[in-house]
Amino acid sequence: IVGRTDTPVHLRATGANAQGSISAVTGIGDPLVIDMPWLSAETLNGDINIVAEQGLYSPFLRARNGNVTLRVDGSLTFGELIGNPYLWVDGAIDGDLIVMQQGKLASSQGLNVRQIELNGGGPLVLEAPTIDVGVDSKGAADTFMTLSGFEGGIADRINVQVVNTGKLNVAGYRSSTGSLSVDGELNLDEALVVRSLAIRTAGLTLDMNNYDPRPLNVNGQLMSPDAVFWLDTLGFELRTNALPTRYADPLVMFLYKPGVPQDLQVLAFQRLSAEYNMLTRLNDSQFWEAGLGMPGFPNTATYQSPMTSGSGSVNTGEPGVDQGVDLPPADEELLEISSR
Repeated sequence: IVGRTDTPVHLRATGANAQGSISAVTGIGDPLVIDMPWLSAETLNGDINIVAEQGLYSPFLRARNGNVTLRVDGSLTFGELIGNPYLWVDGAIDGDLIVMQQGKLASSQGLNVRQIELNGGGPLVLEAPTIDVGVDSKGAADTFMTLSGFEGGIADRINVQVVNTGKLNVAGYRSSTGSLSVDGELNLDEALVVRSLAIRTAGLTLDMNNYDPRPLNVNGQLMSPDAVFWLDTLGFELRTNALPTRYADPLVMFLYKPGVPQDLQVLAFQRLSAEYNMLTRLNDSQFWEAGLGMPGFPNTATYQSPMTSGSGSVNTGEPGVDQGVDLPPADEELLEISSR
């Protein structure tokens, strides 16, 4: 089903509760321009391509073997969308269910989808001033997403929950506040947080807050004011170039140079915790030789990381670090650090 090229609008319904339904075998629209408030559309094969000149409600939009491309001059509300969505909406998006493999949802006012079934791991791009979505990755080893404000700007709030994935990979994140929850691991490649971001993975709870560093009941707290940062988790391990303000067991922290992209992480440095310095200071003492440790301080020197890091780690020479302590040379492997 395609619209005629000699008319600007192909379907118009002006009545008070006007509704329309379109069904095809090999596709709908190229695009199909409509001016009506209610429409259902389904095609067995091919794509759906619709331009709506006013806000639209749809109980279902189904292109099981294709894409669903919508441009809406107003808000979009739908019950079920099946197919790869490419939505540009000059209004809000509110939906119950999307079944897809990859796509992009962009809204100028807000994006709220209660369930996205993401088969194959994406990529999925979400752009809106406020984003609230739940994603089921259906067992994908890796899930790929990009999260930001409308047309790549900074969002006011982004809340995303992802389940049934080994790792959530976020290529870009830009928001004032938000939360990310995943039942696997998390990699944030380029993230900009204006105020705060709460993170929960399978093994860690983290909080980034650029305005309030007061202690929270989480494994680690971070800051990165006005700067893009990256972070990567593996079990109890956190690798990041953000600034830690507090971290506690069982978190193991690896710190890298601010401003260095993640793909150049071999240019890393290590921050020696007070715990490490204390253990080093006692390394040759009779207490240490007798096998006695400090109460409450685990021996991190025996920690074996499942991840292999590159060489090139250097000492920070931080204030307060006793220069008489034997620090590892710059060519040693990056030291795992845990602190209270």
